[in-house]
Amino acid sequence: MSVDEERSPGSTTSETELNTPRTPLYEQSKSLWGRVKMLPIQIQRQLLDQYRDPFTVEVRDQLADLIEDLPLSEVNEENSGNVEDEGFANQMLESLLNDLRSSIRKTTEFVLKTKLRDSEHKIRQRYTGNALEFVKLVKSYLSQEERAVAQAENATSENGGDTQYHRQLDVIQRIERLQSRTQVTQNYLQTLDEKFKQFNITRQKLNQVKGQTQQIENQLHNVQNSITNMAPDAYQQNLVLCMNQRSSLTQRTQEINHTIKDMVTQLVQIRRDFIENFHQTRCELEVLQKLVNQEVLSWKQQQRLAGNGVEFDLRALATIQNWFEGLADLTWKNRNQISQMESFGQDFPIDVPHGIQDMVASSSSSVNSILANIVRSAFIVECQPPQILKVNNKFTAKVRLLLGNKLKTYMDPRKVTAVLISERQLSRLQESESPHLFKETSGKLLNDNGRMEYNETTQEHSVSLKSMQLQKISRADRKQNVTEEKFCIVFKSTFQIGNQEQFVWTNSNPIVVIVHGSQECRAMATIMWDNQFALADRQMFEVPELVPWPLMCELLSCKFEQMTQRGLSKDDLDYLAHKIFQGSRDVDDYSPYSITWAQFVKDNLQLASGTVSFTFWDWFYSILKLTAKHLRELWQDGCIVGFISRSKAEQQLLSVANGNFLLRFSESELGGVTVGWVDNVTQQQNASAKVEVTREANFAQPYEGEDFTVKSLAERIKDVDKLVYLYPNIPKEQAFKKYWLPFPGRNSRKPHNPRYKHIGTLIQDIIAVPTPNSRASRKREKTTDTDEGMATEATADSGIKRETTWPVEDMSGFGSEYDHTLNVEQIMNAMDIAHVSSPGSISIDAFDDLISEDNDSLLV
Repeated sequence: MSVDEERSPGSTTSETELNTPRTPLYEQSKSLWGRVKMLPIQIQRQLLDQYRDPFTVEVRDQLADLIEDLPLSEVNEENSGNVEDEGFANQMLESLLNDLRSSIRKTTEFVLKTKLRDSEHKIRQRYTGNALEFVKLVKSYLSQEERAVAQAENATSENGGDTQYHRQLDVIQRIERLQSRTQVTQNYLQTLDEKFKQFNITRQKLNQVKGQTQQIENQLHNVQNSITNMAPDAYQQNLVLCMNQRSSLTQRTQEINHTIKDMVTQLVQIRRDFIENFHQTRCELEVLQKLVNQEVLSWKQQQRLAGNGVEFDLRALATIQNWFEGLADLTWKNRNQISQMESFGQDFPIDVPHGIQDMVASSSSSVNSILANIVRSAFIVECQPPQILKVNNKFTAKVRLLLGNKLKTYMDPRKVTAVLISERQLSRLQESESPHLFKETSGKLLNDNGRMEYNETTQEHSVSLKSMQLQKISRADRKQNVTEEKFCIVFKSTFQIGNQEQFVWTNSNPIVVIVHGSQECRAMATIMWDNQFALADRQMFEVPELVPWPLMCELLSCKFEQMTQRGLSKDDLDYLAHKIFQGSRDVDDYSPYSITWAQFVKDNLQLASGTVSFTFWDWFYSILKLTAKHLRELWQDGCIVGFISRSKAEQQLLSVANGNFLLRFSESELGGVTVGWVDNVTQQQNASAKVEVTREANFAQPYEGEDFTVKSLAERIKDVDKLVYLYPNIPKEQAFKKYWLPFPGRNSRKPHNPRYKHIGTLIQDIIAVPTPNSRASRKREKTTDTDEGMATEATADSGIKRETTWPVEDMSGFGSEYDHTLNVEQIMNAMDIAHVSSPGSISIDAFDDLISEDNDSLLV
């Protein structure tokens, strides 16, 4: 299909217009297809090339508005077997076919009508009963268009520069130039072939003239020998005739030889021109291959950073595959051309002067090398295995060859095999001259192989290795910390390229193998550091020991956002910097600082009171897990200040009215969040009866993850009357009400909570703001920022007391209603019936009803 045919039928947009600045036109055209038509012609061609039979560019153009209005996002095309998704997909397919039939009836152009009718028939035949595949196909087309248009518009708004869009445009332009140069080379071959045919015909004529000359020579010889038997006049006449014929043939021979000499000169010159043009083509192929490889490396880097939470566009792989297909197609054509030239050299050998390299032979070798490198580079891991791999856990990975249906590799399905190797083994594999003979491994993988298949709909040649499982691991270096030892999975296969067997392999991102969940924390640190700071062109998995703090800020914020959907602010990062660098509180800018691997994950933190037993990463990771599992929504809504020092929190609380509170992460305990609030404190002087009232900021014992499995943080805040305003002065109902659960009916009967099966054991729980003399209050946060705080935790006897009692003054609001202590089991059974985790969650009347309603079931 020509370029003009590939453009939408009836379009009057010229190529010159397509290459002019597009800013005003982008604003005028609201439809995606309209903006595609305004892209530079090179980008437009690449997009149009993706439309293949039966969903052709004519169908896209005729049904542009309908296609873009389809509610494709409401269908999960991967959810095969789901009745709702399949039904919705069938409706969209039928709607599109109906509109396509209507468009066919309205079309008057014969060729277009024929193409649309053929597409309609094939779409119905191929996708009826498989509408989800059709939805997947359309989504992939639209996503590539959206990406190309967005990049073009961004590049226009940025006024040029080294953007990804311009790099891609450069690759496309180079492919087009190579296509033109390859066609020139093909023209040389055609001319050479025609000239050679003429040369052979001329040589045949020369041979004929030589034969005729030999006959005349024989006749002349016979005439000369018959001089005695022939009359003088006849002899003279025959002799002159033979001499004239010989002279004529000799002249003809000279003319033909001259023609042959000219033709040989032309053939040699064409061959030289061919080689010169091919040499330039080969150089441009090598440059293009490097550019495409750089894009692959860039994609792999983005894929690696995605493990840390950086946004990653998987759709870019479709564009890269288009480039690989174009590069492979061009290289294959040039390979065939150089083979034809070699064949011509056998038929018409030309001596190469001594000391001059035979460019045909060298070009053949180099183009084969380019082709082999293309196949190796196109073999990638599309979906990475988990980078923290636990022994005996199942996992999946997907490997893909970015050549589509080029080079016909899909016609002979090949097996892909996966092996686990260590970092040092990978180095030996990279340096090996015979990688196909490399047999080393560091573990046993189950379900480690599968055959690659080609999907005509998506043009993907890939294999998904599902249910792989690492059965055992062999560690070579027992001295190295297991959470810092890196492995990878190598995927290897072979492909038939022409008459050669091509071995290919690719490795996954670094993997840390663990055997217990407790190793996950340090393993994640190793993987994050490697993903973020991997050295370019590194040997093995080398990473720097020292990185700038701003880069670490990007890492921490991205990871936090990945797991909680909200990143870290500048204040959060400044707080973290002060914590890890132990710097002055007056430091405003930590950007000149750098952080070492030891500071990040090995050295214990230094607090004002001394060294704690955990590192910066241990502390950060515990907060990350706590927030992601229990506090995600509160963090997203900004209800948790989180990363703030105790002294700064006190200053903020003392600047507002009593009843204000805030939530911050514990500095001295792992995975804790504490409530700080401001209130009046009454102090009586010993020397006199004078009572002094002061305002003071207090902090409760930090809550941990286990606490929230019983009762959420929002519900706990709801139960504490003294917590009135979320700092600064936001009513807690406004901030937390949407997280409060409705009170269950009094007749609600829930199964007995196994948490309370231990008879008589007192459940420590903040059900109110503890007072200094409360024996059941939680211990204060372990920090040295200030000596003021909550009362220490009451000491409990080690034995189990059946009649342990719960002082009523520790129950918010209950002290005024009850003048006696209650049996703890009565309280806990009442809590079970009400399906709450603390007496403070039950109203006074409801609690009284529960105690008296079924006394037999409540009393021990």
